[in-house]
Amino acid sequence: MSLEVMLPIEDRSGQLWVNARMLHTALEVGRDFSNWIRSRLEEVDAVEGEDFSPILAESTGGRPAREYLLSLDTAKEVAMMERNEIGKQIRRYFIEAEKKLRERPALDMSDPLVLAQQFIAAETERRKLAEENKTLENKIVEDAPKVLAWEQAKNLSGHFGLSEGMKILSLAPKIAIAEMRGDGYLMDNNLPYQKYIEQGLFVVKEVDDGRGFARRQARITPKGIGVIGERYCNRPHLSQNPKIRKQRLQPTTAIQASA
Repeated sequence: MSLEVMLPIEDRSGQLWVNARMLHTALEVGRDFSNWIRSRLEEVDAVEGEDFSPILAESTGGRPAREYLLSLDTAKEVAMMERNEIGKQIRRYFIEAEKKLRERPALDMSDPLVLAQQFIAAETERRKLAEENKTLENKIVEDAPKVLAWEQAKNLSGHFGLSEGMKILSLAPKIAIAEMRGDGYLMDNNLPYQKYIEQGLFVVKEVDDGRGFARRQARITPKGIGVIGERYCNRPHLSQNPKIRKQRLQPTTAIQASA
């Protein structure tokens, strides 16, 4: 899926804005959104009303979620603060998108033919983006049960086996655990790295292997389920549903800004 769809740039009275939660998802941050955005805004000394604008999302019966719009310059800073290739790629996308948006020619109101051509081009682009956004909305609806699962898991107590934890998230256990190894959460023996134990994502317990010997087993905590769920719930190839696993996201091969 292209960054244009994942991270649309909103033009509000000449000011360019980016949805902070969409940026959080695109960056694949391993922290919950609320704490992440608050810390990032503090680190860049963001000024409310100038660098960011808090908004309340529509309520679905519970307490409305607090969302944020970031100015494009602030979004660039936040992307770079992740210090990874995804952050660099997103910053480059912002720069190119801003350049193309700023270079858009003003409508020539004196020439009806030019005006009609520009209107048709703008309407064609609008419909294209509307269709892409609809696809994204459908995916968000599809992911909603998994998102709800990991948010509820934060309120649980105790800890769970890795396979059990992945099932709570509606993820295919073997595939998701392999992904955690690839992402550096787990070692080859499926035990977590020490830093993630210290962060409270996992615990390691001594269990009986059934032959009278003790072996070490990784257990995932509610906090760990929250972190893994937030990062993995938007990855179709990890779903327990085989049909959804086939619907892999299209890789971004080129970054293009809306004309």
